[in-house]
Amino acid sequence: FRAGGGSAGDGHVTRNVRLCLLLAEAVQPYVEIVSPNSLPTSISGGMNFPLTFRVGGAFTLDEAQVLCIPEGGGDSVCQASPVTAQALWSRGRRPDSFTLQVTVNSDVVGPAVIKLVVRAKVDQSWALNTREESYLGMPQSHLVRARTDSNWFGHVEQSIVQGQVWFSSDPVTLNVNRRRKLSTARKL
Repeated sequence: FRAGGGSAGDGHVTRNVRLCLLLAEAVQPYVEIVSPNSLPTSISGGMNFPLTFRVGGAFTLDEAQVLCIPEGGGDSVCQASPVTAQALWSRGRRPDSFTLQVTVNSDVVGPAVIKLVVRAKVDQSWALNTREESYLGMPQSHLVRARTDSNWFGHVEQSIVQGQVWFSSDPVTLNVNRRRKLSTARKL
């Protein structure tokens, strides 16, 4: 018995189990920061650090962004090149994670707390008018509308599906150190 897949000897049970697992994965897109404990807990303005994340539950990553939001709200205080147009499945395999270099804005001064989040937009091509069947109108399935239309709201009995375009990771808390000038720093 070989569960690997793709060979001529694959039986229908093995293929159907893989299909069921794929459908369970595709129910809800998600973003996950890989090894959040390896991120620096204290940062300062101008600092650079690597961030590794993975996107699942989708087939195409249209865009991913890194946001560093101050605890009281406001604009992001870090920069990272966005990831765009990446296939998430190739030859039946999920891609490895993505690694970005994050730069904290140089004007960030502590003490402060920021929440680091990675957000992703996925599978947007499913709703484009370039589809062969687009003459029939917008897609109506919950699977498509739930990830391409933020105004989508569907319900069947007690189940509710609310559309959203951006899917975010769990936030990671980072502390911003007080920036000290070298001439005023005390020697230990």
